[in-house]
Amino acid sequence: MMNNKGNFADVVEYMRVALALGFVIVITLLFINNWGSNVRSMDNSTVPEVVKNSTVELETYTTNGFDYLFLLIYLVFLGFSVVMARLIPSSSKFILLFVFILILLPFASLIFENIWHGFITNFSLASIADNLTFLPFMLDHFVWFVTFYCLVVGIALLTKEEAVL
Repeated sequence: MMNNKGNFADVVEYMRVALALGFVIVITLLFINNWGSNVRSMDNSTVPEVVKNSTVELETYTTNGFDYLFLLIYLVFLGFSVVMARLIPSSSKFILLFVFILILLPFASLIFENIWHGFITNFSLASIADNLTFLPFMLDHFVWFVTFYCLVVGIALLTKEEAVL
């Protein structure tokens, strides 16, 4: 059975995944940073200097890795949605759905953005987010990323040659 929602359900799915992934990444990095701080605070007879240096490298690599993973997931979701929007049959009912979705989803993403701001205002979590590049920027401007996502999916859905407008 074909998706009769015009692939806009992918945008909602991305919103859920992005917020959940953002929370998981920040909590994981908080755990890794606190663990690394505890290891580095131990004396050299208990924990060798090599292990202490390894915790710093682990923090650096996981921070960069999670940051790029978040950006990659956005691009993969966007690409997948565009490809699938081009493959499903289109009709004129998607114009009305597109306008409705383009109004509704930015309001829903405002709620997600406020949840993110409430989560990240914690002092220890804010220090973790300061080390990230893409994740805080994308979730701080979530409304614009979701609006762009909706526009790209709508354009891909409605500009097909077999579309009946």
